[in-house]
Amino acid sequence: MDRCLRGLPARTRQAFVLHRLQGHTQQEVAQRLGVSATLVNFMVQEAVQALAGCPELCPAGARGHGQ
Repeated sequence: MDRCLRGLPARTRQAFVLHRLQGHTQQEVAQRLGVSATLVNFMVQEAVQALAGCPELCPAGARGHGQ
């Protein structure tokens, strides 16, 4: 996952890590980054979409399993 995270834009990565991995609220992340909570939400969703294709999170043999 670290390799996939490094592929994200720096601010998007920071928002994702603070919110999803460290458990800060979107408002807390927004204040820390000096942006709106709406932008934090957008960046986190962008990161989630980008990480959905991360082979470290979903090995090739497991893709599509159960569908």
